[in-house]
Amino acid sequence: CILAYYVVYHADEKGIEKTLKEIKRVLKPKGEFFANFNSKNSSAFKNKKNIHDDKNLLFKTESHEIGIPHYYVDEKDIKKLLKDFKILKFVHKEKTFPDGYKSAYYFVLVSKR
Repeated sequence: CILAYYVVYHADEKGIEKTLKEIKRVLKPKGEFFANFNSKNSSAFKNKKNIHDDKNLLFKTESHEIGIPHYYVDEKDIKKLLKDFKILKFVHKEKTFPDGYKSAYYFVLVSKR
């Protein structure tokens, strides 16, 4: 079992694909992998102050994560990224804070085919 919580999305698409390829390589048959991914429904993705490098990648310009890459997905994007795995559980969660900021993530549990 591999747990990658708040980790995998700190790369561009090629970096994420490389990470997922390595995870698939080291998992035993039917081994499980749990991760979360940033959702495009998040306030950070919609914030025009952040620097968008492509349709999914941005760099935050405020907070403690200035300059750190963040890759955002929708359901179609994540299923494409996880095409080599069997999806066991797929959940989208959103939380709105009192100041109106919304965090949104996909939580996925997949197994090696």
